[in-house]
Amino acid sequence: MYGPRRVVVTGIGLVTCLGTGTDLVWKNVIQGKCGIVALTGEEFSKVPSRVAGLVKHGYDPGGFNLSKINLKIDLKSASTSSLYALVAANEAIQQAKLDLSDEYTQRRTGVAIGMSMIGLDEIVATSERFKIGYNKVSPHFVPKILTNMPAGLISIQYKIKGLNHSVATACTTGLHSLGDAFRFIRNGDVDAIVCGSTESCVGPLALAGFCRMRALSTNFNSDPLTASRPFDDLRDGFVMSEGACIMVMESLGSARRRGIKPICEVLGYGLSSDANHITAPCPHGEGAEMCMLAALRDANIQPGAIGYVNAHATSTSLGDAAEAEAIYRIFAGADSKAHNAICNNVIDTIPYENYSDIKYQQQMTAIKGPAVSSTKGALGHMLGAAGSTEVALAALACNKGVIPPSINLYSTSSIDVALDFVRNKCRDWSRSGEIRSKRRVALSNSFGFGGTNASLCVAEFLE
Repeated sequence: MYGPRRVVVTGIGLVTCLGTGTDLVWKNVIQGKCGIVALTGEEFSKVPSRVAGLVKHGYDPGGFNLSKINLKIDLKSASTSSLYALVAANEAIQQAKLDLSDEYTQRRTGVAIGMSMIGLDEIVATSERFKIGYNKVSPHFVPKILTNMPAGLISIQYKIKGLNHSVATACTTGLHSLGDAFRFIRNGDVDAIVCGSTESCVGPLALAGFCRMRALSTNFNSDPLTASRPFDDLRDGFVMSEGACIMVMESLGSARRRGIKPICEVLGYGLSSDANHITAPCPHGEGAEMCMLAALRDANIQPGAIGYVNAHATSTSLGDAAEAEAIYRIFAGADSKAHNAICNNVIDTIPYENYSDIKYQQQMTAIKGPAVSSTKGALGHMLGAAGSTEVALAALACNKGVIPPSINLYSTSSIDVALDFVRNKCRDWSRSGEIRSKRRVALSNSFGFGGTNASLCVAEFLE
């Protein structure tokens, strides 16, 4: 009767290798800091990749702990990934000032939280105990390895009685969770959703499995801060990481009734499938192009409205190049030979540090299209938690007018197209000048094994 509802984000909670807490993580990301560390334990000695992004536990500022939560659930069945989700959800709910104490709000609120992989170490340990005897298997074993348990525990903790949804779509999990939540709210299924994703599977077995696929970085074990380098010529695979990002997403009417100012507005959601290979993307990024275009159609905006793309780019040779080509085809709209000349003969032959800001910006004006960066240089690849975390950073970029950088990005001659990469330091995102700058609008991409792709369009909230 009234048509689709406007959907906004009113709360964000983050648990990452760069700290716990949204303000701290945002500050560290825009300052170009990196949370990747060396894995020094004996259990990692036989694994070729010995770097990862690990959440720092403890009571120091920015440390992960459960002390701020009045827990109402039994933690015996909670995996580490569930605990990350609980802490992130608590921050998001408090930031949104979402009062879940009354029955009506509980019934009109949902939960949609995904996780791509269970903690394999829990299975290995339980298997060893089972060899000793049946009674050594914990009754909490199965709940700990169910991918929907973070959603279930948050539902129980906060008495959320609306829809209870969970997806597991590899590295697209987080964005699918947010996109599904967006549609649930837009369609009127609920008024608000606690949504996002979580992941905690960094361990010897998982690392070994990805290494056998030749997916992980192995050339920077002695220099972990430089191991994750999206789009850079020296990229040699992604860096596994862990954490969680949970948001409160709700209808604009719901936020207005509570007097809450939105962080951003969600405009559109697009999905596609590569239908190509279980791990390799389409050679020219057709699947990525399809889901970005689908998100733009859903948002009812033209490509020129996009000022920033938070790329999926994980630091793999094929994936980064395919996504760059897809972004170029949608947004650049200029002769590829001219762009290649700019990219290879001007930008990539000079180290980034040698540019003055003015000279760099003058040379970049020849490249059309939005600013592009991948925050995985700072955070590593959080697998199922990556998509929601990156949407959060894109949302904060729209809100605060600052574009986070791709760190460790110096040369892109291996990328056949030229894009306006935000290299190594953040960039001011002004609303003045070009048409697309009148409202800050961003696109965030996530792609996963099996060829599953998704894009979410978010924007600065304007009345």
